[in-house]
Amino acid sequence: MLDADYQKEVEELKLEVAEMSDLEAFMLSSENVQKAVLHGLVRSVAKADVNVLLTGESGTGKELTARVIHQLSTRSKGPFVAIDCAAIPETLIEGELFGHEKGSFTGADATLQGKLETANGGTLFLDEVSNIPTSVQAKLLRFLESREFERIGGRKSIRTDIRIIAATNTDLEELAKEKKFRMDLFYRLNEFPISIPPLRERREDIPMLSNRFLVKFQDAIQHKVVEISPTAMQKLQAYHYPGNVRELRNVIKRAMVVAKNQIEVNDLPVEVQKAQVGPKKIDPEIHVPILGEVSLPDAVRKKAQETERQMIIDALKKTGGHHGKAAELLGITSRTLYNKMRDLGL
Repeated sequence: MLDADYQKEVEELKLEVAEMSDLEAFMLSSENVQKAVLHGLVRSVAKADVNVLLTGESGTGKELTARVIHQLSTRSKGPFVAIDCAAIPETLIEGELFGHEKGSFTGADATLQGKLETANGGTLFLDEVSNIPTSVQAKLLRFLESREFERIGGRKSIRTDIRIIAATNTDLEELAKEKKFRMDLFYRLNEFPISIPPLRERREDIPMLSNRFLVKFQDAIQHKVVEISPTAMQKLQAYHYPGNVRELRNVIKRAMVVAKNQIEVNDLPVEVQKAQVGPKKIDPEIHVPILGEVSLPDAVRKKAQETERQMIIDALKKTGGHHGKAAELLGITSRTLYNKMRDLGL
């Protein structure tokens, strides 16, 4: 019989895998995200052992993105260690990162490993990295340059092999210009930047995400809620979500608690109910086939080709027309890229 601690680890691992599946799904389903080549960027950087800086508003999924990068990397068998720099007092961040030796200060009754050690062989995720004090920034920079550090009160250099993924919802470069963040540390962390768009810029993701949350929370709700009404979905897509995906998650969970068989407009929070549903914008250049004019598989295939074509064009623009770099950005081989360009008339 499994002991309680092991069972807890198993359940936490299942949750992490489910969350990673959600992120992979949203990256693949969102046309806007595909145009930004986010999925290709994530897959490409996962294979390269470089530092990554994730930027985006709070709640956009930066930690989930970091977990996917780790899971797709050669470090996936190693630990993924996350530290929320905004949640730890400035006086304690140094100890959290670097650890301390026994007796190094009052209350240090035992030697403590820091996150740099516990993440050895894996990935260290620094969330809200802008909150690290300047004095600790200098020590972190020295580690990034030498891959060695000393615990607080220690004299022995410790070497550790980790990849750092940092995240922020502020403009680090602007903070560096204002002398509030070290510019040299910014450059070290910003080896591969990825910007994650807010939910209001990818409203087409909302139905998919909402239904995934609907399934995810079924076990936690005492009664079964099987769907979201069309009018409720319109409201969900019209709302601006200052809290992004995290807020949508909470909206769906709350609505499920008060809903019956399906979520109606009245089950949504007041602020979502008040969202103005405007007329659906129709692009005159887009022809939507009528029933019987074209088969569903053909329509899906055509849409996929259009998306693929735009992704390749965007990747070539981003790399200045360099086919090798564009292929790497898209997570495919140069040969595959040439074949796709030929097939798509590029």
